Amino acid sequence: MKIENYQETDFAGVQRLLTSVFGKDHAVALTQELALRLVIHHPQHSDVIIGHAALYMREMSCQEQRFLAGIIGDVAVAPEFQRQGLAASMLKELHQCLKDKKSDYSFLFAYQEGVYKSSGYRQLTLPIRYFDVVDNRWNTYFYNGGMIRATSKVALEGIIDFNGRQGLLMKPGMPVNGRRRDRL
Repeated sequence: MKIENYQETDFAGVQRLLTSVFGKDHAVALTQELALRLVIHHPQHSDVIIGHAALYMREMSCQEQRFLAGIIGDVAVAPEFQRQGLAASMLKELHQCLKDKKSDYSFLFAYQEGVYKSSGYRQLTLPIRYFDVVDNRWNTYFYNGGMIRATSKVALEGIIDFNGRQGLLMKPGMPVNGRRRDRL
């Protein structure tokens, strides 16, 4: 199965996949930090998305040391296609993008850590500081399920400031700039 770059026509299929894997309240996240969004189409039904992964890039800091990092999110594979290496293959492509952009680290927040450990991630043991869009305030805490993968020798000690920005969550039919938007 072929991994492809996300196209606007993939929006509904991605939303269906993310909702089926993560729950009905899960929305496609769009921010200016989006560096790459990947999809895998069903082998017989091209309008059905069976795999998805996204990469966001931002500058972060830790004890006044700035570094470029990626945040990997919304990694999902339809249940009937799991355990075939699709998530690992998408991660490999995202990691190449991180390398091309000279990222020092990548972070993700996982419910199932196994696939990520086999892709070079380890448990994140440092606290993070981020902007909580739900509570509309800055928070600092240890994230259960947080994982990190080093792509450089930059050592991190102390609180990692994610320099979080409020993202835009999109659902079909949400107004954007005063207009209804059914696709991205």
